[in-house]
Parts: sequence; structure tokens; C-alpha cells
Amino acid sequence: MAGEVIYKDQPYDVKCETETDLTGVTDPEILYRKPDGTNASVTGVVFGTMLIGAITGAINDSDGRWFFQPSVVFPGDTNATLGTTASLRVHKKWGH
Repeated sequence: MAGEVIYKDQPYDVKCETETDLTGVTDPEILYRKPDGTNASVTGVVFGTMLIGAITGAINDSDGRWFFQPSVVFPGDTNATLGTTASLRVHKKWGH
């Protein structure tokens, strides 16, 4: 998402690069925290070492700093493993 400008109410994909082979993981999701402190998650799709999740316009209802963290369960494990937290600034549209 480097270089992109994301605006409130705009859908976008969150791409979390883990640098770890995610083959065979279960329960892939991206946890997020909105600027107001609300925590939730979206289902992630695995692409090699990357986890991608869709943030809809309805979810993206707050401007400010958002935080994202990949979460997966590796084969043979029962607990989720969390990746490095990343952040993104969502901007307010002019005149809104």
C-alpha cells in the first residue's frame, strides 16, 4: 500500500507481508484497530508469504491511523500466530 492515499469510505485491500511461508495455515485473518479503538478482523487470503484482506467501504468508516496484524494457525498448532503490526493513515475527503 506504499504510496497509495486511502480515503474514508473507500474500499481497499490490506496486504501483510510476513516473510514466512504460509502454505497449509488455517484461519487466516487480518486483525485491525480503527482510529476510535474498535477492534475486529477480516478473512485473509494466503499468497505465499503474504496475507491479503478486503476492507470494504462500510468497514472503512473512520479517518485517522489504522493498525493491522496478520493472524494464522500453522499446521500442528492450535493457537494463532500473530505477525508484525503495520499501520495506515486513512484521510478525510475534502468537504466532508
